[in-house]
Amino acid sequence: MKFAKLFSMLLVYMLLSAMSFQCRAALKAPAEIQPINAPFPMPEMHRPVFQDKQFNILDYDAQPGGEIKNTDAIAKAINACSKAGGGSVVVPAGQWLTGSVHLKSNVNLHILEGGELVFSDDPADYLPVVHTTWEGMECMNYSPLIYAFECENIAITGKGKLTCNQYKWRRWMNRPPAHMQGLKELYEMAAKNVPVKERNMVRDDIHLRPQFIQPNRCKNVLIEDVTIRNSPFWTVHPVLCENVIIRGIDVKCRGRNTDGVDPEFCKNVLIEYCQFDQGDDPIVIKAGRNQDAWRTGKCSENIVIRYCNVILGHNLLAIGSEMSGGVRNVYMHDCNYTPYEGFVRSCVLIKTNHRRGGFVENIYVDNIRFHGSKPAKALLEIDTDVLYQWRDLVPTYETRLTKIGNIRIENVTAGEMEYGLWIRGEKDRPVRDIALKNVKVSKVTKKIKEVKNAENITETNVRFGDTNPASAVTLKFDFGSNDADEGYTPVTPKDIYSAETGFGFLPGTNISSDAFKNNNSPLIDFCTSDKPIMFSTDVPEEGNYRVTVTLGGNKPANMYVKAESRRLMLENVKIAANESKKLTFIVNIRSSRISEGRSVKLKPREKEPTCYHWDNSLTLEFNGENPSVSAVEIEKADNLPTVFLCGDSTVNDQTLEPWTSWGQMLTRFFKPEVAIANYAESGETLRAFKGERRLEKIETQIKPGDYMFIQFAHNDMKRGTPEEIGYQKSLTEFMDVARKHKANPVLVTSMHRRRFDDSGKVIDTMSGFPEAMKQLAKDQGVPLIDLHAMSRKFYEAMGPEPSARAFVDGTHHNAYGAYELARCIVEGIKNEVPQLAIFLVDDLTDFDPANPDPVDDFFMPASLATSEIKPEGS
Repeated sequence: MKFAKLFSMLLVYMLLSAMSFQCRAALKAPAEIQPINAPFPMPEMHRPVFQDKQFNILDYDAQPGGEIKNTDAIAKAINACSKAGGGSVVVPAGQWLTGSVHLKSNVNLHILEGGELVFSDDPADYLPVVHTTWEGMECMNYSPLIYAFECENIAITGKGKLTCNQYKWRRWMNRPPAHMQGLKELYEMAAKNVPVKERNMVRDDIHLRPQFIQPNRCKNVLIEDVTIRNSPFWTVHPVLCENVIIRGIDVKCRGRNTDGVDPEFCKNVLIEYCQFDQGDDPIVIKAGRNQDAWRTGKCSENIVIRYCNVILGHNLLAIGSEMSGGVRNVYMHDCNYTPYEGFVRSCVLIKTNHRRGGFVENIYVDNIRFHGSKPAKALLEIDTDVLYQWRDLVPTYETRLTKIGNIRIENVTAGEMEYGLWIRGEKDRPVRDIALKNVKVSKVTKKIKEVKNAENITETNVRFGDTNPASAVTLKFDFGSNDADEGYTPVTPKDIYSAETGFGFLPGTNISSDAFKNNNSPLIDFCTSDKPIMFSTDVPEEGNYRVTVTLGGNKPANMYVKAESRRLMLENVKIAANESKKLTFIVNIRSSRISEGRSVKLKPREKEPTCYHWDNSLTLEFNGENPSVSAVEIEKADNLPTVFLCGDSTVNDQTLEPWTSWGQMLTRFFKPEVAIANYAESGETLRAFKGERRLEKIETQIKPGDYMFIQFAHNDMKRGTPEEIGYQKSLTEFMDVARKHKANPVLVTSMHRRRFDDSGKVIDTMSGFPEAMKQLAKDQGVPLIDLHAMSRKFYEAMGPEPSARAFVDGTHHNAYGAYELARCIVEGIKNEVPQLAIFLVDDLTDFDPANPDPVDDFFMPASLATSEIKPEGS
């Protein structure tokens, strides 16, 4: 199990007491800043301290509503705060339109939850010009939206939001001739050391967009918790700052050059618990351009990046190309890169050219998970010929090569890539000293190493794609043994995480290992726990996997095994003390990638750390009484018939207790000869499912002999009647996809909601949708499972009040309700899809929805992650 998956599990455990997924930020920062353990001298980081004085912008005539500009009111509050010796300028709940905001020393701009500063896109609101930079060159330009110059002890904090109206700035994102001429003039002024005060760039339609947040030449800077949406240019850009803390921010800024965080010429920087959804690089270290940087005489150094999540962005970590002052001592660890769409470049990218000079040294990257929505270029890319538009725009005034060396990359799992390493060093200054350790790239499509002018590259336990084809087919894990049988990888409970093995367990779990003699088990050592045991490992590619688990320990056990996001695989497995059982099931693994440049449009909840079904990893949960595991074997299982589930929140893999769907329970009822691929998602209509490319993704996986189960209505009916929304036509489009690939479509009517009349009969709220589906099935000769009718029998058999024990709300079910509905589906398969029914488990008994299993007799151990937030849909 690679660390990023373990890290996600750790986060789940940390968040159980205060879990909320309304915010897209995947990570929750602890209240206190934890100690830093960097591979270079790094001071402990402490927040700046402010006086306990508040200056509410309402007291300075600020007007909410987003129509009246509050630039002057906010400035008055900041001035008053500064004159009083400092404190917090408070932005209360509501929308507050403004132009530029200029901070002063000892001022904390605090946006309360529900508060939103909305920044105008009128360039005049960012005048007069200020001393700033543009792509590594100093100039006089439009003020950044939030700006501070030569200040100490400043902050931007709070649970509120910073939003930029982006319409005008987006029009400036192109590079017309006037813009290019302005860049050329600025480049030449910098090369000739023209004083910065004389470099006025607000003229002649040059249109150099301002940064969103720029502390310039400041000390003791804190940016914490705020949500940032849209940006004209680079989003958070500290320049020539010292002691900078950026933590817990949630950034989504699309468009050209909308980097996330760009520390430039900064010393002692901590970036942690942030989430990035960017149109460019999420985190990129800068250090100025050419002569300007050499004149400044500063470098970027002592930068720690940890516990960050990238859901869109070109790279995980980038350095350059503005890096002429030099970059040293950068440590990124425990970060996750899983973009759901968009351009993907490299895990680590270092970019420079023969005009830059400077140096890049002491770069450490550890415990990283890097899986893009499409193949990346490389795990490590070093390009010394990055000139972009400057190649022909301006001449080379002076040649200086960049010294690059001492790069350490450890404990990384990565998805598909074109290259393992892509390095272009300079002949006269080759790249030196690169060390890779415990690195696994699932697939390399072009070349493992494309390396020129690089020296002393060392590898320890590194696998690029098929360099070890045997392990790409079968994975074997021995739990509890230091001396695993031949062919097995040992998994021990000694440490929460072991860099040597790449495996671990949920922190706080009391795990012990022991041994017992059992001639029926190939392995006698096992791990046991007083909590669910979570285990995960990356697999080389998406598809179906046959998983064989050896269960049992020195105590009697009653075990349940779930896979991915709480899919029930095994239930009520009773094992006596000192005995073992070896059981097998099939797990479907998928990624969001469809093809080059196309991917499924995932929803925020599908990117949360508790969502395990879009991540190219195979995750198992061993639950129940005394869960004990001896071994796990995983092998690719191609050519199995697969059942693709298309539907809404009553079908999909719900990630959080107590919400459960019948699709999560269906897996338990099939032999290890068929796979269930649950593509359903909360809140879906037929049109949304197609628009988000879920159907398109299925089309890349479905094959002759497979099945497509289609259940939609709960959300479709919000759009109108079946006739008004073309319900039958949309269903036919789904069925045509299955038929095109010689697969078998199966229609499933949606279950009733929990609505009863005074006589105890279920009220039909489905407005003719089940009837429309039944008629279509009849007209086209397609099998239909009438869950609508069976659910009525089930609910009425329980009764109006007792039926609440099958639900979480009036639509969504708990484990018991989902289990009973899955049994209804199984009965439908037996009656309507006999060719699929042959794969049902042998111990299956007949089920009558009018006589459901007694709820008091039902037991299903809950997974750890819980939420009170209702899934999308109704």
